[in-house]
Amino acid sequence: MLSFLKTRYAMAAAFLVITIAAAAILTASIMENRARENLRLSLNAVMEGVHDSLQEWIEHQKWEVSDWSKNGDLVELAQTLLNAHREGIDLIGHPAEAQTRSLLKSQLSREDNRGFFIIAPDGINVASSRDANMETRSLIAQRQGFLEEVLQGKTIFIPPQISDVPLPAPRGNLVEGYPTMFVAAPIRNKQGGIIAALAFRMDPLGTFSDIMKRGRTGISGETYAFDIEGRMISESRFLSDLVKVGVIKQGETSVLKVQVRDPMINLVKNPEQAIDWTGRPLTLMAANALSGANGHNLDGYNDYRGVPVIGAWHWHDDGAFGVATEVDRDEAYALLRQSQAALLVMSAVASLLVILLALYAHRNELRIKEEEKALRLAKDDADDARSIAEHANQAKSEFLSSMSHELRTPMNAILGFAQLMQYDQKTPLNGSQVDSVSNILKGGKHLLELIDQVLELSKIEAGKLTLSIEPIPPRQVIDECLSLIEGRAGERGIRILDGTADDTLPILHADYTRLKQVLLNLLSNAIKYNRDGGTVKLNSRMVPDNMLRIAVADTGQGIPADKCSKLFKPFERLGKENSSIEGTGIGLTITKQIVELLGGSIGFESKQGEGSIFWIDLPISDREGKRETDGNQAHPPLAANVTRMPVNSATMRTILYVEDNPANMQLMEALITQIPNVSLLTAVNAESGIELARTQHPDLILMDINLPGMDGIAALNELRKGEATCDTPVIAVTAGVLPKSITAITQAGFQGHLTKPLDIKETENVIREFLRQARAA
Repeated sequence: MLSFLKTRYAMAAAFLVITIAAAAILTASIMENRARENLRLSLNAVMEGVHDSLQEWIEHQKWEVSDWSKNGDLVELAQTLLNAHREGIDLIGHPAEAQTRSLLKSQLSREDNRGFFIIAPDGINVASSRDANMETRSLIAQRQGFLEEVLQGKTIFIPPQISDVPLPAPRGNLVEGYPTMFVAAPIRNKQGGIIAALAFRMDPLGTFSDIMKRGRTGISGETYAFDIEGRMISESRFLSDLVKVGVIKQGETSVLKVQVRDPMINLVKNPEQAIDWTGRPLTLMAANALSGANGHNLDGYNDYRGVPVIGAWHWHDDGAFGVATEVDRDEAYALLRQSQAALLVMSAVASLLVILLALYAHRNELRIKEEEKALRLAKDDADDARSIAEHANQAKSEFLSSMSHELRTPMNAILGFAQLMQYDQKTPLNGSQVDSVSNILKGGKHLLELIDQVLELSKIEAGKLTLSIEPIPPRQVIDECLSLIEGRAGERGIRILDGTADDTLPILHADYTRLKQVLLNLLSNAIKYNRDGGTVKLNSRMVPDNMLRIAVADTGQGIPADKCSKLFKPFERLGKENSSIEGTGIGLTITKQIVELLGGSIGFESKQGEGSIFWIDLPISDREGKRETDGNQAHPPLAANVTRMPVNSATMRTILYVEDNPANMQLMEALITQIPNVSLLTAVNAESGIELARTQHPDLILMDINLPGMDGIAALNELRKGEATCDTPVIAVTAGVLPKSITAITQAGFQGHLTKPLDIKETENVIREFLRQARAA
């Protein structure tokens, strides 16, 4: 072992191990940066969707109260009640009060509405849907600034607060201290003067909380709202956890009863821990939001349960409340940590392989020296020399076989787990993680290929390679090889010209599988070492000694003259060791020995800077006059940049997504990667989306409604006018949650709709169902 450490093999192995470790560290850092960017985009997309939906709902509520405040009958009734109030008349049972309740009866039957108030400038309720609130000081007037804003002419949204009277809970029973919120608008007389305020009472546990519940990331994600005092004003999705630790009682709501403060301990893991919010600091998110700083945190902080989370937040200045979306940090980074662990194992295995190969090379060198010494001592005894050589060869084969088994066992586990991660539907990978796992699989397969080639070279050298010599039609072998490599050539824009297409090729005396292996290696090298946009040409001709010469020419950089003598030596890559071109340096060595075993020969010509020509001469079959008669029709040169569909192209489906928001676009791209055999086209406006639909004929179109310029409904009308797109299913993607918005979408002719923020599982199920119907049609 000490002698090995002093060799050039040990130095080379040490250099490669350090390189592998550095590459692993760099790759892990890149993986983490990509994962963090994807999480940021996902959180911002959810936050934007919730913000849009919430803003639309609030604006609608403000429009309704403002519209009623301008109702002529309501204005007259309000004036009558104000006059009676100033004269000290009892308002309970007053005819104007009964008429006001009758007038607003239809409004009170709407979802979320729980009552109304007409508030005099002095803050007294002169009209209400309940007698208990009559002639009392309005709850709105008790909060500084809100009534004053309305009397100054503003229509405002008032965040949740504790009701001053018992209110009905979802089960119908009256509850003391139940949360309530309002929208309020000024009532003006005929001269335009503000005489009072009209307010509608709403339930925070209705649509307001439902909008929050629809927006979340991952399994543990939650979106919620909080007020300027750091209290939660929407329903928590973790009610059961909060009940366990005694923060709220069974059956109670979390609204206004949960502080968005850091309990300084994980309550989920310690449910028996009593909590006193006094003196506890606001969570990092709440502290930033209440200071007016919108943003996000991807490093992690404790939420109101003491659970480490990552999140994004936004403060609504006009609504005096904030909104946050959070997800458990462990879940957010789980797949990244798994990928990094797999990368670490892969790097360790690669380092072990390098060390074993270096050790093998050193041992082989020592063995060769020992064999040479033994041969010199036994040159007078040919039988003994032959026995020593056979024994050495057998020992090498046994060592390689043992090494192959020892390396394949951990490689099988690594590649197996990597593939499980790649195809796990329960915890699918995101875009950057898919790339990382693909790199792990690619590297593992490359190591296995190296092992296989070393074993095959050993088998040839030991004379144990089995050949099946028979008459072979070369046309069939050539066509099969071209079909296998044309996709790789197309990726780099390399044209393949088949100059043998019009030739009448003779039957060869060869092994079909080995001939295919030889020809495929020459074609692959011609593509690998070519330049982008270059050419590969295949030719054939008869040569002396009843041989057929097949030549492969490329337009690459060629081979330096001082390196040509090393071309067919094993593990020689002629200066390409440190390039981005993959290879082992064994392929041409194996190719040469196979050609010679087939009774042929191999050679090459090369000019540096112009390209190379590799040729093989193979014996023609003795079957007199027998030539290929099938498949000799003209085969035109393959076109450059030909797009080939995958093997399952018959089931490939295409989706067009029209969306102007980059974050939403990237979220959809990440989602589509979870659905097999589906490709995604994207457009940032309706006009380009219509053009793509007419030219690419997608199986399904996802159309955002609120687009710049032409909106989604107008785009749908244009699609229905075209013959190519009139029957293409189109699903609307909208932030609108109100019945009138959904009705407009349905009446426009959309086959369905998805509501922002998107429910990932629901979206995937809807897409799969539409694609299944398209496939069945």
